[in-house]
Amino acid sequence: MHELADIKHEIEVHGNAVQADPPARVTRQSDRATIAMNGATHLHFPIASPTIVNGQRLKAGKIFIRFKTYPGSRISFIKVYDGSTRLYGEEANETSPNDIHINREFEVDKTVEWGINVTVGVEGSGNAQIDIVGVGVVFY
Repeated sequence: MHELADIKHEIEVHGNAVQADPPARVTRQSDRATIAMNGATHLHFPIASPTIVNGQRLKAGKIFIRFKTYPGSRISFIKVYDGSTRLYGEEANETSPNDIHINREFEVDKTVEWGINVTVGVEGSGNAQIDIVGVGVVFY
């Protein structure tokens, strides 16, 4: 586990910067993006990534996602890419209990060479929706 003093850089992309497949399902708001769905949707968050600082490559350490699910929706997977190389991927069944925003954090601990993209798979049925408040990376 890293300490606060180990952090070289931290970047968060707000939810309203999301790139979604298909884009017509996204409502951008000042503090989040709301994604309406009836089926599966992929959400992409490109992160402006400092790859070299003071002559050394940084590592992507902690990745975090702040979100809120509504009845009938869930996060189905989380994947992290450095360019075209997948650094992290996991199937998920993430929901937020009692309609509250939650932070989901996980460790990647991989050296960055190109630039980070976080892809979040979401699923829902009927009039399901999910709010994405932000996605971020802590670099060490």
